[in-house]
Amino acid sequence: MAAKVELGNDKYDDFDDVVLNDKLPFSLSSSQAVLSLDNGEDVAYYLGKNLDIAKNICNMDAVQAGIEISKISLKLEKPQKEDEEKSNSQS
Repeated sequence: MAAKVELGNDKYDDFDDVVLNDKLPFSLSSSQAVLSLDNGEDVAYYLGKNLDIAKNICNMDAVQAGIEISKISLKLEKPQKEDEEKSNSQS
C-alpha cells in the first residue's frame, strides 16, 4: 500500500487529502482490488473524487466490486495509451 500512496503523491498534489480520509469508503475486497492494479493510485484518486461511485462499489459484493473497479481502471488507462500511441506515431 505504501508504494501506491507514494505513486499517488508523486502524481497528485492532494492525493492524501482525497484518498486517505474518512469520507472515502473502502471495503476489504474493493481495497484489495485497487491495490492489485498497476494504476491503483489513479483508481483510488478517481474514487476519492467521485464519492458516490465509491459508495456504490462499497455496497457491492466482492465480484461486482472487482468488475466495476476494473472498468474504472481501463477507463483511466485508455487516454494514457492513446497519448502514447500518438507520440509514437509522431516520432
